Amino acid sequence: ADAEEREAAMAEIINEFSEKNIKLISIISRPTKMKHGKYHFFVDIAGDCHNNQKIIEAIENLGKHYGVKQLGSYDIIR
Repeated sequence: ADAEEREAAMAEIINEFSEKNIKLISIISRPTKMKHGKYHFFVDIAGDCHNNQKIIEAIENLGKHYGVKQLGSYDIIR
């Protein structure tokens, strides 16, 4: 059941960004080490997390079901 829960959460995260046409660069899952079967997800997306309304909405929606912590936001290097 643990793998199924992780896969369901990962699918929900991917779908949230996909529905809003946000480019998902990578998603990595790691066990929390706090509770068996619980995972942290590290997501890297293309876009401005502070000024893009679609990204803001996606993060807010995911925050309703998961703990969300923004680690950084970087401009695209040209």
